[in-house]
Amino acid sequence: MVITHRKQEFIKKIVELYSISGLPIHYTNLADEIGVSKWSSYEMLTELEKLGYITREYVNTPNKSGRSKTIFSPTSKALSLFDTIQNDSLPLTNKQWTQKKKLLKAELSELKELPLSSSIGRVTEMIQNENNQLLKAAYLFFFYFIIAHKSESRISDEVIDVVKLVKSPSARYMIITGAIVENIARNNLVISPGGMPVMIQRAVETIPDVLAEDLKRLMDFILEIV
Repeated sequence: MVITHRKQEFIKKIVELYSISGLPIHYTNLADEIGVSKWSSYEMLTELEKLGYITREYVNTPNKSGRSKTIFSPTSKALSLFDTIQNDSLPLTNKQWTQKKKLLKAELSELKELPLSSSIGRVTEMIQNENNQLLKAAYLFFFYFIIAHKSESRISDEVIDVVKLVKSPSARYMIITGAIVENIARNNLVISPGGMPVMIQRAVETIPDVLAEDLKRLMDFILEIV
């Protein structure tokens, strides 16, 4: 089962809170920390419980006869995932990259099902919260894949064929980025007001932060799904 970015966010936060207090967490406290409704928090924790990342227990509420309080704790499985998330700034092993690719595909599929404004907002949030530069760079391409999906527009096969002939990962990255921007402009596709300059700036500034091996993996992945 692929753990999406949203689920990872909840796991990371509940592990952090649990590590500080040493006590189980109530879903309302988690909701306040993440900035979601208490019902959204409860539903997510229920999903994570089914996946084995969370356990729940019930404690009696003082001075409220017959009432109990539902609290949640991270399992060893969640703690292990938390360690992996914390180490995302390190070079990825082949096994880790295989897992990341599954995660990226699952996240992109979820985003394509959302309304355009919601999916763009979600990607923006993912980029802001992501520490791993490889995934941050991948999420930049998500902007295009979402818009292309909604508008049924894409860069040409000729451009893709040219990119495949180029050996340098950074050159591939820039060619694909340029082709995406050109396609967005040519077809009057809209990301957001002023969104295109920001996208170009982020794309260019991200390259030096991505390890060469990871950049090659990223471009192979982009060409696989473009």
